[in-house]
Amino acid sequence: MKLRALALVGLLTSGLMTTTHASDIELVKIMSALQYFTHKTTLAVDAENPELAAFYAHELEELIEELEEVESYHNQPIASFVTAILEPSFETLEDQIKDNNWPQSSAAMNALIDSCNKCHQATQHGFIVIERRANNPYFQQF
Repeated sequence: MKLRALALVGLLTSGLMTTTHASDIELVKIMSALQYFTHKTTLAVDAENPELAAFYAHELEELIEELEEVESYHNQPIASFVTAILEPSFETLEDQIKDNNWPQSSAAMNALIDSCNKCHQATQHGFIVIERRANNPYFQQF
């Protein structure tokens, strides 16, 4: 009886100690969301809309935090690259948006996009090139 109880406790708590493995992650989904919110943040910055820019920057921050938990994906140190390359440019962007400094926010947006491309180069995915676009394909006012 004690053995069954211990087995049940082990089974119930096993999910609490799991780590995310590369095989469990669909990095393309995270990257697609990152691209989506980067574009929306860009449009909000271009429109000098502080509330919307801050809202979308927060969404970017959540995705960056999610990426920082991906230690390795297909033998690439994703978390290390995100921490070293992407996070500093995001923090600059976030600060400029908070200060309503739109020329510097725009420059920081460019730096963030450059960071994306640097990560792609570092992970042998340089064929994925992110570009800043001013067109608004969304049914949304910025």
